[in-house]
Amino acid sequence: MINQAQIILRNEDRLQVMRSYPDKYFDLAIPDFEYGIGEDGESNHSRGGLAEATKFTPKAWDREPPPQEVFDELFRISKHQIIWGGNYFIDKIKKPSAGWIIWDKVNGNTHQSDCELAWTSFDMGARIFRFMWAGMRQGKNIDQGYIMQGNKKMNEKRRHPCQKPRALYRWLYQKFAEKHFRVFDPGFGSGNSAIEAYCFGVAEYVGCEIDEEYYSDAVAELEAAREPLPVFKH
Repeated sequence: MINQAQIILRNEDRLQVMRSYPDKYFDLAIPDFEYGIGEDGESNHSRGGLAEATKFTPKAWDREPPPQEVFDELFRISKHQIIWGGNYFIDKIKKPSAGWIIWDKVNGNTHQSDCELAWTSFDMGARIFRFMWAGMRQGKNIDQGYIMQGNKKMNEKRRHPCQKPRALYRWLYQKFAEKHFRVFDPGFGSGNSAIEAYCFGVAEYVGCEIDEEYYSDAVAELEAAREPLPVFKH
């Protein structure tokens, strides 16, 4: 386990971690659960002809969605939730919401999904975040994510087959978190939710990741993080 200031990363099973916290301990939970569609590194690699593609270690964790108990514990320990892939988990969430988040990947005419959806517990209208994320094509910043930043050497490194960009988590914290919040991520993968929590300055962030390779990579990235994501000027 690493504890860097208010950021706690645990190399443990998510259910074991969740069961150790009292009811409504966290102000916000931001899970990016496995969807059960096989995007776990066997065939999902970063793509693009501008540089050598990243080859991920084949895994087998995305063969089925989480069991109901995971969702029950998540709702027990958190006051608010932003659940990525919520459209895959309607039968387990069991709560209607008008407050969906749409991440528009601005990926053009590729074969990849045009967007990803997140169910939220917030009483609001739907919100759209536009940030280009297709292989080597990445957005400039959270305000100009629909524009590709030109220097590929400045691209965020792809470390996880289902990685979400740091810019997305920065936007989430700015929109839905407060400095006094306690935040929970039950499977942080690349570690980007932890890095941006550190940069944003939440009161406490707790994340767990059972895979030792992902955990070690995320710890290294967090320890190297000193400044927020650069803002690229046009």
